[in-house]
Amino acid sequence: MLWRAADRGNGAAAVRALLGKAADARIADQQGSTPLLRAIESGEKEAAQLLLGKGAELDRRSSAGNTALMLASQAGQLEVVHALIERGAAADLRNEQGYTALMLASAAGHGGIVKALLEAGADRGLRNKRRQTAVDIANASGQSAVVELLK
Repeated sequence: MLWRAADRGNGAAAVRALLGKAADARIADQQGSTPLLRAIESGEKEAAQLLLGKGAELDRRSSAGNTALMLASQAGQLEVVHALIERGAAADLRNEQGYTALMLASAAGHGGIVKALLEAGADRGLRNKRRQTAVDIANASGQSAVVELLK
């Protein structure tokens, strides 16, 4: 029930109410999705912050292998990215295609997130399954400002 609340338009209020009733922030549905992953996918930044404060698993993976940091990086959710980094989310985990949070943020042109990930120690030299680095991906996506950050 908590993961459903996290992806609704009123996610933060519903999540707050359920967490107040001792709902487990680490619970996952049958596909492995957690309330935190759902909140980030739905753009429910406040709900994501509440779940992080209640011990949501940082590096749990979605069915596609994405972590909360990957999803927030791709979606441009800088505040959530900062919160995940501060709590110790692993920056260099890879999804099923070999993409890291840095690669996903680079492709989407989220310079602030690219900078935050680099400052957190993300490895700009890692390659995905297509043998592309974050700078290769940014370049191919036409993200010239991000290319400069990655050099």
